[in-house]
Amino acid sequence: PILISIISYYNSPINPESRTDRPDSRIYFEENLKIIIIGYLLSILLLGLNGARIINTIIPLHFYQPEKFPFKEQPFEASVYKFLQLHKWKDHLPQNKRDFDKGKIASFDDPEYIRTFILQTCRGETVHFLLGVFGFIFVLYSLFAEDSRTCFWILVGLSSIYLISQFPFIWIQRFNRPRLIQLEKAIRRKLARQNAAIKQSASTE
Repeated sequence: PILISIISYYNSPINPESRTDRPDSRIYFEENLKIIIIGYLLSILLLGLNGARIINTIIPLHFYQPEKFPFKEQPFEASVYKFLQLHKWKDHLPQNKRDFDKGKIASFDDPEYIRTFILQTCRGETVHFLLGVFGFIFVLYSLFAEDSRTCFWILVGLSSIYLISQFPFIWIQRFNRPRLIQLEKAIRRKLARQNAAIKQSASTE
């Protein structure tokens, strides 16, 4: 409906840039714009389906540093997530579980597993951010449009919507990561106490 409204406006008499002086030019304009938008949407679909795998291949997991910028939690973030009530709806969004299941914590005793979980949140955040940014590449399709200017702004609008749609997934990764870091530290402290107790017990025997 939004696209139909936009197309209708740019073909209406109130639009001074409308190219509808002849009936055949209007039909050509509409068909040309529809084809480009369909091609754009198909490209976005392919990007969403294959982009994560490509990005994960290029950027290895050990590259990420959760305690440093940009992955380190900022002071204002907790209040933002509280305002958004993120904890109430974050588990209802779809997840990619092909490489690592971030839907639940499988072990509360293995610090290396938790560390991998933390790195995976960095990877997830990066993937969603880059997918949103790469969506703007397809704005170049407007170069093939009958009215490049009109098509350019339509594709910019669609790309902006696609970028914004990535934000909730990024917020979830950033919401979970500080809690996982604290959990990892707690597990390592627990294991350190247990190892110290075992050594002390062995030394007294």
